[in-house]
Amino acid sequence: MHEVLIALRSVGPARVVVATTMPQPQVGRKITYAEALALDMITHAKRQASCGSVEWGQALTDADGQAALSLTNDLLSPEMYGYSVSPEVRNAARRVLGIKGREGLAA
Repeated sequence: MHEVLIALRSVGPARVVVATTMPQPQVGRKITYAEALALDMITHAKRQASCGSVEWGQALTDADGQAALSLTNDLLSPEMYGYSVSPEVRNAARRVLGIKGREGLAA
């Protein structure tokens, strides 16, 4: 069974962004019935004055969020990718996790 999720996110006092797990439609690519209905709903939302944009192919489920969080932790772990990524990447991972402090870069 194919699942399509649609989320509405406020980005200002009168602006909304539509995010969906559905990939952006392409000419010639077949779509499922669920995608066809989702596309109709998104098309209707895009016509509204308050719709800012549509974000296609977004990770919206809890499992996707947990996978992203796990990857962020792995980027800092010496047992995983910690030694194979640059200090800039580790600092970015720290920012995502809300960890204070930065790794100094060699001059």
